[in-house]
Amino acid sequence: MFMLLLGSAITVFIGAIENRRTLKRDREAREDARRDKLLEYLNEFQRDSLVQLQEAMFELGRATTLIHMHNKRSYAKTGEWHQQMYPEEINERERAAHGRTAMLVVRVRDDKVRELVQEFKDIAIQATMSSESKEEADRRMRQLQKKHVEMNQRIGELLRTLHDEETKMLEAPKK
Repeated sequence: MFMLLLGSAITVFIGAIENRRTLKRDREAREDARRDKLLEYLNEFQRDSLVQLQEAMFELGRATTLIHMHNKRSYAKTGEWHQQMYPEEINERERAAHGRTAMLVVRVRDDKVRELVQEFKDIAIQATMSSESKEEADRRMRQLQKKHVEMNQRIGELLRTLHDEETKMLEAPKK
């Protein structure tokens, strides 16, 4: 009888240890799944923000170009640089583009992208609002194009890095 009780006690004890191990393994698996899901969400948010920022910066560049072209046409007619009011449609397009980029850039984790966006916006303002001559505005527009290329390259690098990280996660063996 003692051996039977001892055997039962040992079985209960081993079962409890195995149950604890199973609970711990399940808890760790849930934590890993939560962490993976959060990382996936954060990467998706960052990717979406970068793509939207890229599109918004293109729109800002386009609006800046429209203003610059308006200034050039006015200059050809009057001989005076930047003395004419802009059409409301162009004004609104430029205002909306500045607002959208301001909203999107704060979502971006990368310091270099935020810096490039600010530089781009500063040049856009200089090209359209504070240039005192056609030549200065043309020079600023060339700077704007170069900054746009630099910014797009950096965003492209970040998007490829995010893609590579996600691919590695998918290829990594599960624990």
